[in-house]
Amino acid sequence: MSDQNTKLSENLEDYLETISSLSSRTGAARPTDIANALKVKKPSVTSALNALAERGLVEYQPYRPVVLTKDGQAVADNVRRKHKLLSDFFTGVLGVNASEEAATEVSNIIYDTVANGSFSDFELRKQDYINQGMSEEEASNKVALELFGQVLESGASGALMGLTFGSAGSVS
Repeated sequence: MSDQNTKLSENLEDYLETISSLSSRTGAARPTDIANALKVKKPSVTSALNALAERGLVEYQPYRPVVLTKDGQAVADNVRRKHKLLSDFFTGVLGVNASEEAATEVSNIIYDTVANGSFSDFELRKQDYINQGMSEEEASNKVALELFGQVLESGASGALMGLTFGSAGSVS
């Protein structure tokens, strides 16, 4: 990947995830299908695909299906894992049912919080809890709850509108 050290925007990450998903489901990711899936106009897709192609993450030629490179697939898989982890956290730990869109939006906000350094010591905090006798999963969940609190404090309540809170032990 030519710009390996350059952080991708959440928007471009979402394009990669969508391309991967469309390719898996239908065998091809056409720009029109990408536009429909992301609810954007085709010129926006073209611009994003050109940016991803410049970074070596997709193979893109006008009027042809888009193909993820090996690096592009790796990023898409990582984004999908990040969104699934957050969705599982909402459901399993917080007892919340999160739509895919809400989980993606909150994931992007959390990523920004971490990337901006306001929660850069996640692993250190997790290790501290492990050293205090918690399992890795318990420590991760505790630190994630702390992060969730920071996200709420950052004004992310609008992104949380897609979440449905259930009572303890049940999901709505």
